[in-house]
Amino acid sequence: MRVKCVPARVLPTLLGLTFVALILESRSVSPVEDQTEEFLSRVNTHDLCWISEDYDLLDDCQRCSGVEKTIIVPALCQLTGYRQKINCYISGEAYRSCAVLVWQEELRFWLFEGLVAAVGVIAGLSTALRYQKLRSQGRLDPYLLSTSSV
Repeated sequence: MRVKCVPARVLPTLLGLTFVALILESRSVSPVEDQTEEFLSRVNTHDLCWISEDYDLLDDCQRCSGVEKTIIVPALCQLTGYRQKINCYISGEAYRSCAVLVWQEELRFWLFEGLVAAVGVIAGLSTALRYQKLRSQGRLDPYLLSTSSV
């Protein structure tokens, strides 16, 4: 049984999937809050020690997990979605909100692109090898070998 890919069916399906993906992405990304006073009222004063004290960085800027967004450091994680562990000289260990580094996002993007390219090359090579094998065995469907355009 052959299934034809009719552009009238494929295009609306692709547009619908794209629309759903955009909606899901927009709901997962929380906007940065502009109300500083409200933010400061929700933050533990211990976590603001880096404003008035010297500090050392204990950890890189990392994405907040679901638990951190709701329980551990909710106000800091809701601001940017990222947190960084620091050690204030007087107050001790605390967290602060941080922005993700551009090079980290670029690295993730290029790793994804490389993975997609590798999968594409492997899929293309396996298709070409299978085609050659079927051609040498004479098991190709004559419909695939026709030179007339449809």
